[in-house]
Amino acid sequence: MSSGQASRRLDVAFAVALSVSGGAHSAAMRNAKEAERFEDYDRAVVEYTKAVREDPSDRTAKLSLDRAKLRASNAHYERGRRLAANNRFEEALLEYQLAAELNPTNADVERELTATRNALRAKVAVAKEGQTALEALISRTRDMAPAGQDLPEDVKLADTLV
Repeated sequence: MSSGQASRRLDVAFAVALSVSGGAHSAAMRNAKEAERFEDYDRAVVEYTKAVREDPSDRTAKLSLDRAKLRASNAHYERGRRLAANNRFEEALLEYQLAAELNPTNADVERELTATRNALRAKVAVAKEGQTALEALISRTRDMAPAGQDLPEDVKLADTLV
């Protein structure tokens, strides 16, 4: 094989490799844009993240990823607010945590996250019939004998121990 043929084959192999990697990158961008169009911002974040990993120099992918993260954060924040308003604090906490992870600079999310954690703590400590759950457990078990301290009925103790 001549050096010209080898060079052409190398050029063709390089072009194929570029088109394959570019195809994966463009597929991720296409999927991300579609997800954004359907307001599925979590999926958009995943797809834009793939695109940025495939081509870290792509400024459009980076800016789009930042935009998708902000939109996803806002969506989780709003879901968290609706859940908290309905006293569904455990679910609201998860939404706020996702919102904070996607946009750690949002002070509103941090404030709601703290308020929801406090509401959950207060919910645990709410008194029922004048006692918290812990106080009720303590009063129920206070006069019980410790487990494992009873001897079988057929055991006979030595007279010196009785």
